[in-house]
Amino acid sequence: MSNNPVIVVPEESNTLTGPPRPGPNMPIADVVKSMMDFIASRKNQVLWNYEDITAKVWSCRSVEQLDCFLQHVLRIFRDSLPLALISERWAQIALQLGLSCSSRHYAGRSLQLFRALRVPITSRMLSDVLSRLVETVAEQGEDMQGDFQIDT
Repeated sequence: MSNNPVIVVPEESNTLTGPPRPGPNMPIADVVKSMMDFIASRKNQVLWNYEDITAKVWSCRSVEQLDCFLQHVLRIFRDSLPLALISERWAQIALQLGLSCSSRHYAGRSLQLFRALRVPITSRMLSDVLSRLVETVAEQGEDMQGDFQIDT
């Protein structure tokens, strides 16, 4: 493997520090190479494993990888299109999908993208997220309750 930064977090890693981030001084060619190395390393595999947050597992390695990959993508787009407001526009779409998608998995990933974009949250966004949270908590069903059960 090359000396360039790589996005992949080793499977045997137990740290939550995550992969290296594309800093402002990292040459754009290294950012692109790092992304290409990551994608090539996942040939015939999913990019991010499906993981559930449970009462015992509060962190997801896939979220760390997604966040780092997104920072690489943003760095490339910001350098290419500095006036396009990529983060803000992408955040609007991610939040809209996260709040309206019927698939919990896609909605969750969209909200993870929204968080990773690190845009300032407005009172309207907060209101929308809290409204969706109330709806989700009020839903009935085992998949909505996770590992929490009440014996009657």
